[in-house]
Amino acid sequence: MRQNSQATPMNESRTFVDAQVHIHACFPLHKFFDAACVNFAAQAYEHDLTQFGGVLLLVESQGNDWFSWLTKMADEGEAIRNGSWEAWTIHRTKEQCSLILRSSRGDDLVVIAGRQIITKGQVIVSALLTETVFPDGGKLATTVDAIRKSGGLPMVLWGASKWSGEQGKKLSEFLQSQKPEEIFLGDHGSRHTFLPYPEPFLQAEQQGIRILPGSDPLPLRADYVRPGSAGFSIAAELCQDTPAEDLKRFLQDSTVKTIPYYAPETLLRFTKNFLARRKFENEGRAQHAATRSRQYQPVRARS
Repeated sequence: MRQNSQATPMNESRTFVDAQVHIHACFPLHKFFDAACVNFAAQAYEHDLTQFGGVLLLVESQGNDWFSWLTKMADEGEAIRNGSWEAWTIHRTKEQCSLILRSSRGDDLVVIAGRQIITKGQVIVSALLTETVFPDGGKLATTVDAIRKSGGLPMVLWGASKWSGEQGKKLSEFLQSQKPEEIFLGDHGSRHTFLPYPEPFLQAEQQGIRILPGSDPLPLRADYVRPGSAGFSIAAELCQDTPAEDLKRFLQDSTVKTIPYYAPETLLRFTKNFLARRKFENEGRAQHAATRSRQYQPVRARS
C-alpha cells in the first residue's frame, strides 16, 4: 500500500483515497492504474511525503463487475499486462471486498469494491466498501438501509438537477434525519473548479457529515488518466490485510480529519465532460426505465 515519492522527508504517514472510481472497457488497464499512482504521488509531493498509501474506491453500476474480474485474476495468478510484460500483479487480502495491486516498480494500490445505485427520483447513491450488488429503483431510505446492512457505507452523490426544488428539499430533510457517521456525500473533481459550493454540502458540514470527493472517470478513453486526481486524505496508514475495515473505522471516527483535494480543470475540459456526463446520465435513465419492472433482492457479486 506504500509508495515512494521524491519529496522532502516527513514523519507523517497519509493515505490518499479516490472515492468515485469507474473502470471502463475503453481504458488501457495498466495505464489506468499507472495514472492513479502518478496522481497519488503528485499529492504526496505537495505534502512533502516520501511514504504514502493510495486507495481506489470502485463504484460500479448495473452490468459492471470489474472487481470480480480482478479477484478472479488474483485467484488464477493472472497479471495485468502491458504487452508481454507483467505491469501489475493482483493479490487478495483477508477481506472479500479488497485487493492489493502491485506494480513492477514496487508501487502498491488498494482497490476496494463498491456499487453505484440509481434510486427512485434518479438520486444516485454509492455503496462504498462492499461487494454486495443492489437493485436500482428503490427508495433512497430503503437503499441506504440495505447498504448499511451489507456492511458498506452509503454516499449520496452530488447532482445539480437532483439537489434543487422539491427533490432538493426532500433530500435535505433526509440528511437531517441521518447520523453523521452513517451517511456521506460524494463530490467530483469536475464540479469543484467552475461551480459554486452546493448548499447541501454546507448543510451536511454543519451536521458533521463528511464530503468525499472522487475523480469519477467517464467512459471516454482519455479519462483513463483521472483515477486518483481527486479525493481526500487521512493522516493514517491502512493495514494490508484489512484496508476496507480500517478505512471504514477512520471514516466513522469524527476525530479523524479528511482533507479533500481536486485536480485543476480547464474550461474546455469541464464543458466537454459536463456534456458527456449529461449524455451518459440520460442514457442511464433510459436504461433504468426499460428495466424498472424487474425487481430482485441484493446478491453477492461473483468472485
